[in-house]
Amino acid sequence: MFDMDGVLLDSMPRHAACWSIRFREDYGFEIPVSEVYANEGRSSRDFIASIIRKYFNREAPQEEVDAMYRRKCATVDSRGGMPPMPGALEAVKAVRAQGMEAVVVTGSGHTKLLNFIKEAYPGLFHTDWMVCANDGIRCKPNPDPYLAGLRNAGGIDPSEAIVIENAPLGVQAGKAAGCYVIAVNTGPLPDAALFEAGADVVLHSMFELAEMICTLRESLA
Repeated sequence: MFDMDGVLLDSMPRHAACWSIRFREDYGFEIPVSEVYANEGRSSRDFIASIIRKYFNREAPQEEVDAMYRRKCATVDSRGGMPPMPGALEAVKAVRAQGMEAVVVTGSGHTKLLNFIKEAYPGLFHTDWMVCANDGIRCKPNPDPYLAGLRNAGGIDPSEAIVIENAPLGVQAGKAAGCYVIAVNTGPLPDAALFEAGADVVLHSMFELAEMICTLRESLA
């Protein structure tokens, strides 16, 4: 089960930049980049509400959160297509070549980003198995997204699944679901943050993951 942002799409630098623009223009607030990466995996609406709660000491009404989310999506969309993460296509193809299924499990509900997955990875993911924020389940670090992925794939047992993540909250979600978790550190966080979240393995590129798929499957069999 693959996370999307920072795993399948090389999207986190753009997300960080767009969050910075939105909070600066809408609230006159310079959001620390560390907040974006530390909260990666949450739904955008939960992230907005948590930042307003933390830095403005108030609860944001849903209308405010929804409006901010729409403006952030528009800011992202204004910058064009989102590139796939280098090496991710090779990793997904390696998974499928081993006879394993591949499922997308993301905290995003941004329709255009979800469509980029279909374009960049044609035929490699079951569209109806995808789990996203629009499904109305609790977001990461809760296990619900990965448990939903297991159900969508036909009721797979957690012991038969591998989660590919890049963020501590996603790692926590995968471990809470009972899965083996490989963290691919594609961002600025130290490896220690991923190990502390429970990652079984930390790699440093999707190319490295692609090379290790066969060995990892044999060791987990």
